[in-house]
Amino acid sequence: MTKGHPIRRGVVDYNGMGDTAGGIVVVRYGESVYDVLQRVKATIRATVQPSLPEGVELVITYDRSQLIEHSVETLTEKLIEEMIIVSVVCVVFLFHEHEEAKPEGERRSRTEVVIEAAKEVGPSLFFSLLIITVSFLPVFALQDQEGRLFKPLAFTKTFSMMFAAILSITVGPLLMRLLIRGRIPSEQKNPVNRFLIWVYHPFAHFAFKNRYLMVVLALVAVVSVVPIFMSLGSEFMPPLWEGTIMYMPVAPPGGSIETKKEAIVRQDRIIKSFPEVESVFAKAGRAETATDPAPLVMVETIINLKPQDQWRSGMTHDKLIDEMDAALRKQQIGFTNSWTMPIKGRIDMLATGIRTPIGVKIFGPELKKSPASVRTSKRHSAPAWSAEREASLPNGSPRAITSILKSVARPSRATVSRSPTYTK
Repeated sequence: MTKGHPIRRGVVDYNGMGDTAGGIVVVRYGESVYDVLQRVKATIRATVQPSLPEGVELVITYDRSQLIEHSVETLTEKLIEEMIIVSVVCVVFLFHEHEEAKPEGERRSRTEVVIEAAKEVGPSLFFSLLIITVSFLPVFALQDQEGRLFKPLAFTKTFSMMFAAILSITVGPLLMRLLIRGRIPSEQKNPVNRFLIWVYHPFAHFAFKNRYLMVVLALVAVVSVVPIFMSLGSEFMPPLWEGTIMYMPVAPPGGSIETKKEAIVRQDRIIKSFPEVESVFAKAGRAETATDPAPLVMVETIINLKPQDQWRSGMTHDKLIDEMDAALRKQQIGFTNSWTMPIKGRIDMLATGIRTPIGVKIFGPELKKSPASVRTSKRHSAPAWSAEREASLPNGSPRAITSILKSVARPSRATVSRSPTYTK
């Protein structure tokens, strides 16, 4: 009798090159993910990589900081565009010819004119900003994932508009008195104002003349959106395209560690053969940590993509996933394919316990009859579905647990955001 080694419970592969050693960085709750990743990468460059033997390289297979940097760049770009648009609008509406308007009657001082103008526009400006502030209050009622994502935006917008409303009636008149110089023309001197007043006056006159009719039309408009509201789905937040695909197939139960190693090597080589793919990292089973209690039948594959300008002409995210799915189905017999994204996949598993937003578990004595009953049900809102056998009783009984995984329908092609998450 000899003492053997512990049973191996996991295996990883990189780009289909065979058995590989992998590691996971777990960030503490409440820490800045971006700052932690920057420190980790600095430690790798300064300490870890120089200590490795010759020919051994440490490769980062998934880096969330790239998504964070891209999101910050997008936000910065949109803020700059918004500032430019606001500046252009201000210039257009304040444009006038340099002529002095001849006042009728006794000439008044500049301070009196500025104060009178501030009194005229101050209340309108204050309440318009206050309305924008109040319009964001429903966002604070959001819970879970939507609340965590949108509440910082709501707080920022609410405080900005609230202080802007206060400044518009306090500091605004003072700045007008100090900064407005030269001749003050009439608003009729601006051709844009003249055109807008000419368009607006007939509608305003009609609305004031038929005020009861306008109230009825407003109520009808509000009621007309009720059928649209009732037909909305249950998912409030559209998924964010993360730029990285997570392929999570489920293998048939009972396979050995060597069988799983051959399977993930084969799948990685298939995925790596696509010209849009930069790298592939697959893990079957669990790592040597309590934070990853995955069974051996569960495979997690991170697919890093090249920049989109290096893709084939006409290739899209959905099309690429469909081609990968078709190629893997021909080679990986018995695997249940599931495509998602790293962050979204984790959120879905935390929220539902499965890899997709919607799932149904069916318990029955006949394994063959359970999936058949699902096939006859309505599934027009799901792009794909599958019946997956999760477990059976140890005594050989035909009872089984069948998990039906399906996701919400894909958004329209016209929408900006998209969801590549679905189960084939």
